[in-house]
Amino acid sequence: MFRILVSVLTAALMLSAYGWSSRFDLSVLAADDNASSVTQESRLPETADGPGPTSETEVQAPEPENPDGRVPLDERRLNSRVSLSYLVVSLSNILNNRDRLNITQVCQAIRANLDQSPDSLDPAVVELLSNIFRNFSPHKISLEQIELLEKIYDQKITDSLEASYKTGRTGQDGPLSYFGSAVKESLTPYSDYYTGEQEYRNLLKPEVWTLTDDEVIEFNVSAAGFLARAWRLLDGYVRPGEKKLIPTAVLSYNKLFESSSPGFILTGLINLENEMGIYPPYWFYRGYYHLIADQPGETEECFRKFEAMWRPVIVKDPMCSDAAKFLMLFSLNRGDTEVAKRYAELVIKYSDPNNWLNIALAGVVYDELGESKKAEAAFQTNIDNGRGILASSLALDKLKQGEKAGIGIREYTEMQLKTHDLKEVDVIRDFAEKGNFIAQFCLGFMFQNGEGVIEDRREALNWYRLSAEQGYASAQLALAVKYHAGDGTPQDAQEAAKWYALAAAQGLVAAKTNLGLMYLVGAGVTLDMAEGVNLIREAADLGDPQAEFALGGLYFTGRGLPQNTDQGLKWCRLAAVKGYADAQYELGEFYLKGQYLDQDPTEAAKWLLLASDQNQLVAQNALAQMYYEGRGVEKDPAEAVRRFRQAAEQGYVKAQTNLGLMYRDGQGVTRDNAEAMSWYLKAAEQGDAEAQFFLGQMFEAGEGAAENQAEAVKWYQKAADQGYSQAQARLRSIK
Repeated sequence: MFRILVSVLTAALMLSAYGWSSRFDLSVLAADDNASSVTQESRLPETADGPGPTSETEVQAPEPENPDGRVPLDERRLNSRVSLSYLVVSLSNILNNRDRLNITQVCQAIRANLDQSPDSLDPAVVELLSNIFRNFSPHKISLEQIELLEKIYDQKITDSLEASYKTGRTGQDGPLSYFGSAVKESLTPYSDYYTGEQEYRNLLKPEVWTLTDDEVIEFNVSAAGFLARAWRLLDGYVRPGEKKLIPTAVLSYNKLFESSSPGFILTGLINLENEMGIYPPYWFYRGYYHLIADQPGETEECFRKFEAMWRPVIVKDPMCSDAAKFLMLFSLNRGDTEVAKRYAELVIKYSDPNNWLNIALAGVVYDELGESKKAEAAFQTNIDNGRGILASSLALDKLKQGEKAGIGIREYTEMQLKTHDLKEVDVIRDFAEKGNFIAQFCLGFMFQNGEGVIEDRREALNWYRLSAEQGYASAQLALAVKYHAGDGTPQDAQEAAKWYALAAAQGLVAAKTNLGLMYLVGAGVTLDMAEGVNLIREAADLGDPQAEFALGGLYFTGRGLPQNTDQGLKWCRLAAVKGYADAQYELGEFYLKGQYLDQDPTEAAKWLLLASDQNQLVAQNALAQMYYEGRGVEKDPAEAVRRFRQAAEQGYVKAQTNLGLMYRDGQGVTRDNAEAMSWYLKAAEQGDAEAQFFLGQMFEAGEGAAENQAEAVKWYQKAADQGYSQAQARLRSIK
């Protein structure tokens, strides 16, 4: 039976901030140490002239999509070529570099590549990217450090907006002047290494962002091997006579950015045009430094060249969002409104959720072009992402009052200026206590997440309610989530459904999805399959990945819809490609087991890795099993232990049992019966029958603790009561 059914059709649904959090079980770790290994040999695609892609100048209009929806062959080749060019430049830059931040950026770029359609790249490139990601991930900076870097970015935005405000350009030059210098200065420093490097390092001790001596040795050996492989693959995509990246030019290019002089960097970039002009980011950075030099004509030309080289595999790169942002503004200044609209759409599509200023700017542009609904949607996107909430909420409020969105940004700036003498939370609280529903929502968000205040879930509920009662849709959704999850209040499905319905009526897609799920199971509402399916389909058609995943589950199970595995796969894959972790896990399971899809352990490992990287506990456990067995990945018991531990430490029962097995057998870790018993006990106390049986064995044999037959019988009995046959047999033997 399809596991999605568990997350879609169970009444006791645990809700995250914006969706359901499903938990599935996998089979236990295989006891056979010689588990079968299935691998695929990856090769470059063959052409009439040998391996490699058609040159970009020879590519005709894209061929029609294949019946199974695969990306056309020529497009895959171009994607692979661009991806590899990114890779060789990045690997060359980080080789012999001790910086975790740089390594983290490479992992983020690889993740963006792998998140695209599974056949956007050739198999050899996917294999290389996946291997690099697995090897580099342990060296990344932590999530806490990434959050710190994002705070630096937010501060840069605030400083830039304040600087613009202080120039006196508060609207007389047009609404866009509210952004002033912020447009230029907020060039994604949260992810751009060269822009954010010094601020980041000033806040952290060197040991936080530098590799240890042992890590340097380990990292450089693997990085050098990957770089050599990447160069060989890239050479296979270039035909004789075509321009190609060469190592010496790449080294010169990377060396340029060590300078603190924008003029020196720009001159160097211009001199490298012949060698680096086939590398998309070259044009982006050159455009950026032309912008610093106040050369708008050259800036626009460079960004347009960058745009011409965009490929699907790089659309999530922050450069794409920034290039679209500036081209949007250039078009708007010339009065090319339709072109400006197109770029505004791209800004929103390509922006990372953290880059809220770009999304807000697109909203202001939409407002200027008379596209009020699209403007509202842009600001709502920021609010839903939990970034730039106050600024976006103020802008959205102005829109609904018939005023210009930019005025809301100006009010946000004025509020930020006041916080130089007061804590921001004090300013927001003052607005909230005076009845401002946006400030009430923001204050609730701060208490919910412990931002600027001590985390207090009940206090968050109170402020969300005050805002929701004034009709603010985002607060209504947040309040519904808290009632549904029992977060800061007793769980109340009826109250949750009420607030979901109010938010859904105002168009919040996440509210439609969650309300639809409640109708499917009759939680808080009268069971109504038809209404549930309609709401979920509506949300899925609007692109909500949670709804897409749920709709796929309905097609697979035939609940409320005719059973249709093709449609199930379609919607599940759509959600997985958008990064929805549970969908990625399910897709990985399909490939692993050959269910609905041809069995492909390598493809399974790819999707499970993506889900695991998002902390999907079941995927972490499944991927660990693959490393233990050497199935779809190179056999690596130590890596299996690491991934079992990731899930086990967060309470996932099967991973705890499996980690106990690894310690008991000495697989990937030094044998330690006491440690094994500790993990068995954690899982056994949560009711895992297998762990209970193993715990009984250890007490009976005196392994990890003193021999204790009574304890052994106790745990055998608990496992036997759940139908565990080995425990039942052992009890009969003892008696």
